[in-house]
Amino acid sequence: LKSSEVVLEMFEFLWNLFFTICGCIVGFIMTFFENWNSKPKTVAHHVIVITGTAQGIARELAFLFANLKAKVVMIDIDKELNEQTAMLINKTGGQAYAYGCDVSDPERLRVVANEIVNDPRLGCPDIVICSAGIWVVKQLDEASDIEIKRTIDINLLGYFWTIRAFYPYILERGSGHIVAISSLASYFGNSYASAYCASKFGVRGLMESLQWEIQERGLSESINILPILQINETAQAIVDGVLHEKLDVFVPSYARYICIYLKSLTSSSIHVQATVRDFLNIRYK
Repeated sequence: LKSSEVVLEMFEFLWNLFFTICGCIVGFIMTFFENWNSKPKTVAHHVIVITGTAQGIARELAFLFANLKAKVVMIDIDKELNEQTAMLINKTGGQAYAYGCDVSDPERLRVVANEIVNDPRLGCPDIVICSAGIWVVKQLDEASDIEIKRTIDINLLGYFWTIRAFYPYILERGSGHIVAISSLASYFGNSYASAYCASKFGVRGLMESLQWEIQERGLSESINILPILQINETAQAIVDGVLHEKLDVFVPSYARYICIYLKSLTSSSIHVQATVRDFLNIRYK
């Protein structure tokens, strides 16, 4: 290249870099004021679909959203326990509808989604929360083929199938909110959790990609990637994140710095990463 062309390319690069930096600064300022002025939206009479509601965090979410007057649609493979939970919610004045379904079965999920959408009491969901999951605490060579496959089928593919089952209806209506329950394991791999961590890394990739797909369609960007901690605390944080339409929520809040900034700073050295993990006591065993 001629010297004049090199200078021109360098100038163009610096010019684009300058506008990129300015755009980042403006974006941070806008985000700050959006969060500062954020007010929780109402979910009263909204249809909220939650998977994995027979127990754990999803069950707690069902109760919390029912208390906010939402119509809670509960999906779980354990039909009996799921129906018992729905009965408890209905007895306390809430509105809960239980469906028995294995989230690793895409065909069955599409049938259930169609039933929900065409139910005159419900209709197209306003919020879909993917929370069904299992955890096999074994090292890679100890876990069976079936256990590894089942973990991926439920924890990762189950999220794909759940979203895909309801996504066409949400797109047709032009509004909706998709939430994925994930984990610190979506940022840190560790022993005794290879299949689990792989599934959660996949969930983060799914939701980040879906965020861009939705943004390009001109719809809302309400995608949540939510780590797991204590059931009550985490469930409340998820509800707050949904009501404020936050992009992501970390529990505890300082986990953001551990997962994003600290991981980036330590990525150049496996020894540094191991030292930081030991110091933070990040373990799945």
